[in-house]
Amino acid sequence: MTHQDSLKRLKEGNARFDKQGNLIKKEAGIHHEDNHFEKIKPYTSAKEYDYLMTKGNKASHLLSLQSKELLQLKFKGQIEYFRHMELEKMLSEFYSLQGKSERIKNFPFPRQYATVNFIFVWIFLILLPFGMLKVFSDASWLVVPFSMLVSWVFILMEMIGDYSENPFEGSYNDVPISSMARSIEIDIRQMLDETDLPEPLKPVGEHKLMF
Repeated sequence: MTHQDSLKRLKEGNARFDKQGNLIKKEAGIHHEDNHFEKIKPYTSAKEYDYLMTKGNKASHLLSLQSKELLQLKFKGQIEYFRHMELEKMLSEFYSLQGKSERIKNFPFPRQYATVNFIFVWIFLILLPFGMLKVFSDASWLVVPFSMLVSWVFILMEMIGDYSENPFEGSYNDVPISSMARSIEIDIRQMLDETDLPEPLKPVGEHKLMF
């Protein structure tokens, strides 16, 4: 079996596992194929919600609406100039952090890095048996099993690295963004003295996966 065949079989297996993971996430209430922006309805007016739904980058326009609200509060005299300036700084920081998060999420992994890594691994594995000949000069038959063992380790690392290039896709091996976001949401709403709080996301499925 070639390395490409191994990668193909690994990706097919991961695709099947991802499908199962999507079903588990849907049962846990963290599936994102539905319109998850409906969750902001309680915090916006019908007009603001309809406005946001017409935009591509809804998060950016939500920050824009907040900035306009702050400006109206300043004009009405409900907040003074200094507080308005500080709140605008916070919104600016939110916008900057959002942009950084989007770049991390959407920036494509450099394929030339993956290609060069693949080539170097196989050059190393091809030359490996020749390097072991001197090590096992008194028992040359050990060259084959030890070369296979070391090759298996490096091939497995290459395959895992190839699959783990995008850790924010919501797969079972990825960073549990949904769980982290839910914890932050609970903390912020507790600071606002709210009592109707969502439950923290718990591990789901037979293998206790966190998403």
